Amino acid sequence: MCLLRNLEGLSLDSNELHGELPSCLANLRKLDVLELQSNMLTGTLDALFQLDGMTVTPTYAQLRLDNNDFSGTIPEAIQYLNDLTVLTLHGNPQLTGSLNALCDGRAMMEITADCANVDCSCCTCY
Repeated sequence: MCLLRNLEGLSLDSNELHGELPSCLANLRKLDVLELQSNMLTGTLDALFQLDGMTVTPTYAQLRLDNNDFSGTIPEAIQYLNDLTVLTLHGNPQLTGSLNALCDGRAMMEITADCANVDCSCCTCY
């Protein structure tokens, strides 16, 4: 999968996937939509991003990562995703951090999180 450099969308939701995200996902620079919700994925979200200054690749528009078992701190890189319109992180009770940088008036359509552990003034909380 990580050799598919022109891949723009990947939908693997509800497939009972296990394990951590492969680090090569960040090399898929054209990946715009990533739907991995409702699996049993673990580890951190760091493998999703390459941060060079304030430029993040891939430049996701939709990240649906809810209802897995991700843990750790939400990567700072998320705030630099200028095209992001959908971010679903609820159902990952071990994720911590802040998403308030996304509450800056940009055209977000949907942001969800477990607000007991995630600080977010514009999220739909679970």
